[in-house]
Amino acid sequence: MPPINKQPPFELSLVIESPPLVLYGDPKDSPGSILSGLLNLKVNDPKGIDLTSVRLQLVQEIKTKRSVVASCENCRCRRTVIKSWDLIGSRSNIRVGRHEYPFSTLIAGNTPATCNVALCSISYILEAVVVPASSAHSPLRFAREVTIGRAMIGGTTRTARRVFPSTSLIADATIPTVIFPQSQFNLELRIDGTKDKPRNSIWKLKKIIWSLEEHSQFISPACSAHAPRVGGYGKGVLIKETSTVCAGEFKDGWKVDKDCEDGRIEFSGDLRTLMLGAHASDVVEPKIGLSVNHSLVIELVVVEEIPQVNSRATVLTGAARILRMQFKAVVSEMPGLGISWLEEVPPTYENVPISPPPYALDSNDCPDFISPPSFEETVPSLALPAAAVPRQMNGAWDINHIIENAQFETPVMHEVST
Repeated sequence: MPPINKQPPFELSLVIESPPLVLYGDPKDSPGSILSGLLNLKVNDPKGIDLTSVRLQLVQEIKTKRSVVASCENCRCRRTVIKSWDLIGSRSNIRVGRHEYPFSTLIAGNTPATCNVALCSISYILEAVVVPASSAHSPLRFAREVTIGRAMIGGTTRTARRVFPSTSLIADATIPTVIFPQSQFNLELRIDGTKDKPRNSIWKLKKIIWSLEEHSQFISPACSAHAPRVGGYGKGVLIKETSTVCAGEFKDGWKVDKDCEDGRIEFSGDLRTLMLGAHASDVVEPKIGLSVNHSLVIELVVVEEIPQVNSRATVLTGAARILRMQFKAVVSEMPGLGISWLEEVPPTYENVPISPPPYALDSNDCPDFISPPSFEETVPSLALPAAAVPRQMNGAWDINHIIENAQFETPVMHEVST
């Protein structure tokens, strides 16, 4: 007889309702991002189940790739609870069916983004733990990784000039202010002074080599058991590393302006960053001793030639130079079309009138009903004839005589226009 698949007494699932977590701008100016969702608890036992607690927490996990002791898990991984929610704090009986527990929090703008660099990695995990009251059921754990990105608003370019004293060359490079991973960006170069008049020679460009370098610095901490190796608890080992994450070269594609008096070379090309990882943005976190920044290196290979008289041929002088330029590059995730939660405004409706539309009273060409008429009612007055003039009897008014001879008038209705 085939075994019967027994359904578990309860199940957990997580639904994130908020948009992707993206921190816009610098850490000191970013307003942060909102995380919200639902934790679904499905009880399959018809009798229900008694639970002691249901707890959800957002954990930051930092893993060191070069720990103080390679075999120690506490030295290699460090966990910090950023936010926790006690969805059920006391013993409760949960009936059969699906139950939803909402949660939300604001991720601070100075929170380090998810990254995976040469020295360490930073990740964020949503962990849920359900503890049943009965020992017959074991606690249920659920974990889901959450990605937190940082996006810098780009779109502008900057121009830098480099002067090479050993030659007569002056190079102007135009690069974007922000570089996005797994994309491409435009590089514009202009080299002036290719004609060396004192030496009667010219400089020719042979090759353009570019590379994007990643500079990482991290303090690898030690756990309490291995703290004496680094001088005490709370201290660590400083590790630095520089690696090339993207590289390429151009052997043609530039223009030579021979009509210019001093000589000029112009170049425009696209540099691809497809080899750059998705989580390789710049990170500066002094609390954990992590610093990741990038620099763009451009090398120009030029050779010196002497033109021949009455000939287009040139003679190599044997002199060659590698002109190296280095620029600070900001690497960030693409912002896309998203905006910060602080800049979101509620929708506005322009086609909805302020008041309800008017309605006609009937079909006899009556004017539209704008508003009901207002009536002013006069207070009923008593008209007393001469015979009904009040009189006094023994110093008191004769009320019966007044009522018998009084005449009531009908109230008059006055329409007041609005």
